[in-house]
Amino acid sequence: MAVGDIIYVKSALGKEGKRIKVFKLRTMHPDAEQRYYELKKSNGVDNLGKIVKDPRIIKGRERWRELWIDELPKLFNLLRGDISFVGICARGEAEWEHLPLEHKQMALQYRPGLFPVHYSGNTRSYQEMIELERRYLQEKQVHPLLTDIKYFARIMANIIDGVRSR
Repeated sequence: MAVGDIIYVKSALGKEGKRIKVFKLRTMHPDAEQRYYELKKSNGVDNLGKIVKDPRIIKGRERWRELWIDELPKLFNLLRGDISFVGICARGEAEWEHLPLEHKQMALQYRPGLFPVHYSGNTRSYQEMIELERRYLQEKQVHPLLTDIKYFARIMANIIDGVRSR
C-alpha cells in the first residue's frame, strides 16, 4: 500500500492566498475531485453542497469521516503554521471561485482553521455557512483571540451535543 493510498494531499489557499498543502487521511477514491461535478448532476447534493449517497467514499473508511479521524494529519499543518486552530475551512482555488470576491479577500487575510468555524452553528444551507463565516471574519478583525475562543467553544459544544458530524 502506497502513502497516496492512505494520505490525501489537497492544494489549498492559505493566508494571503499562498498555496499550501493540506494533509488528510484518504477516505475517497483518488479520482473523487474529477467526479464531483458528474456526481453532483446525477446524485444531487444536500443543502451544504455534499453529494447525496456519495459513491466516492472508500468502503470501510466512512467511520473515519464520522469520527474525524481523517483530519488527524492536519495536526502536521497546524504545527507547520499553515493553518490555525480555528478558522475558515481550507479551500482549493476552484472552490474560492464560487464565493463572493469580498468574502475571499477577507478570509484569505487569515490562515485556514483546523476547526472550521461553520461547525460553530447548525447551518442548514451553503448560504448560511458562508454567512456564518462572514460574521466570524468581521468579529475576528476586531477581537482576533477572543473570537477564536468564542467560536472554538461553540464548535466543541456542537460536537459534544452531536449537532456537527460529517
